[in-house]
Amino acid sequence: MCYSGKEMEERHMPLIGKLWVLGLLLLVILMVMGTIVDYQYGTEQQAMEKQLKDTKEESTDKLAQSAMSFLTTFSFISNMRRLCRTSEDDNEVSIIHAIKYLTICGVIMFHREVFGMGYARNMAFFERLLHKTSYFLLTSTTQTLDAFFYLAGFLLARVLIKERGHINILSTIVYRVIRLYPLILASIAFAIWVYPYLGEGPRWKSVVDGGAESCQQYWWHNLLFISSLFEDTELCISVMWFLSTEFQLFLLGLAIVALAEKFPSHRTVILSASFIISHIVPSVFIYFQRETSLWIMTIWDIQNINLTPHIRAMYLKFYIRMPPYIFGACSAYVIDYLLKKQVKITGVSCESFKSFDYSKVGIYSWSP
Repeated sequence: MCYSGKEMEERHMPLIGKLWVLGLLLLVILMVMGTIVDYQYGTEQQAMEKQLKDTKEESTDKLAQSAMSFLTTFSFISNMRRLCRTSEDDNEVSIIHAIKYLTICGVIMFHREVFGMGYARNMAFFERLLHKTSYFLLTSTTQTLDAFFYLAGFLLARVLIKERGHINILSTIVYRVIRLYPLILASIAFAIWVYPYLGEGPRWKSVVDGGAESCQQYWWHNLLFISSLFEDTELCISVMWFLSTEFQLFLLGLAIVALAEKFPSHRTVILSASFIISHIVPSVFIYFQRETSLWIMTIWDIQNINLTPHIRAMYLKFYIRMPPYIFGACSAYVIDYLLKKQVKITGVSCESFKSFDYSKVGIYSWSP
């Protein structure tokens, strides 16, 4: 359904939407300025910081250094350097950079190719194409997200193992929420007050405006990380289901790891029981709901992703996604043991395993 002439005349971005755009422009300006300053004075700034630490001067140089530090916070160069660098920690498992890279390639490929089919003309052809075995490599990439859940569980347990004896559950949760909220709030504001006014068309009114109405009504689902738990409500920004599901698994994984650290003598039992239960629970749900474990998609599913029964009842649920997350947490303990003991497996030492890094051939990915 398209917009009527009267609706088009009344379509104007509200003031809060214009302020959002203004804020984005301000961030872009700061990024450009920060990048220029970083490129021109990066080495000089480091020397100035060292000099100020040595002399402890409180002069105009210190003020200039503070201004440069503020601007370089937004530098594209510095931030990309942080995102793409690998740790120099001897106990780092470097292969996770390759896993993240290959997984994100699969996710991008799926969203780029499959969701474009929803707007194709020859629907019958694409419907047949989706069910061909030769096309399975692409359609099965829906399961590659399990690699991210695995890495999330692995890295959570890995960090907490390093902080053994000093784990503060409340501060860990608060820190996680503080990191996520700016992104979530900015995305909700964009979906409600900016995005609907950036275009028009046959599906724009139903898809984009419908999404804005969902956010106006259910924005708090995203803030409480519970959007993936509901099946009969519209999703506010459908892709944010991942944050909700991952945060629920984060709380579950945090509780399991904290319990394992509190009772080290029962650690093996706790982790083994968690691993077994995490595989039994989704199997039981899949069996009794008579669902498939793999999403067998159709063109209707792609066009109406928020209404697809399999997506809402199975794909988004944290208890269906538990196996890779808990497996990742358990793997962190296994890897920690192997690294400390320098165990050799079939002639290959753990030292060789952890040093295997795709970044040597230019494959980098974002650090969490």
